[in-house]
Amino acid sequence: MKKQMVKNYYISRKPKLLKSFDKTAGLLRDSIVSRYGADFADTLYREVRQEYEALIPQIPHIEGIRAAPLNTFLVISAQELAVYKVMKKEGKTAGEAWEICHDALRLRMEKVPKIKRWLLKRLMYSSFVKKRMQRRAEENQKLRFGDFEVRYIMGDGENFDFGVDYASCLGGDLQFVQSFDILFSGRHILLFDRVCCF
Repeated sequence: MKKQMVKNYYISRKPKLLKSFDKTAGLLRDSIVSRYGADFADTLYREVRQEYEALIPQIPHIEGIRAAPLNTFLVISAQELAVYKVMKKEGKTAGEAWEICHDALRLRMEKVPKIKRWLLKRLMYSSFVKKRMQRRAEENQKLRFGDFEVRYIMGDGENFDFGVDYASCLGGDLQFVQSFDILFSGRHILLFDRVCCF
């Protein structure tokens, strides 16, 4: 069954999304100041916030409980895309942009109570989840979430345990999603997964 893609879902949620962005920016400020100085930190905050605010109406939202992780990924990715665009405009590299994004994810995860992080890790690496991932990977099953088609993959247990391959995006949101490819080369996306799980 195809999950429906909802347009303009986040417009009414913009104040909440910007409040969350501001909280993360506050956590990051010292790190950015130590790398680039206070003036650059102020410019980066202001311009990234404007860029993110402009992206919010474009963020696709997928209905359905099973789509929740993908929706979270899309919202975070919009923030990271805003960072990348501003850093590029300022003459910085994708790697430097990713360092800021990685720090943001790490600092936000540190604010999650330890017991919740422990429970999430236990769930994600439980035999139940691993078996489901293994079964879906063996079936080479592609699932549809809105315009997205995903496939589950198993790792070797050394480099990574399991993951999701966003195989394709069909329809009107293709351009929005493709813009993430600029930032998310393989190394960077694996770091995102690692930060979220630990």
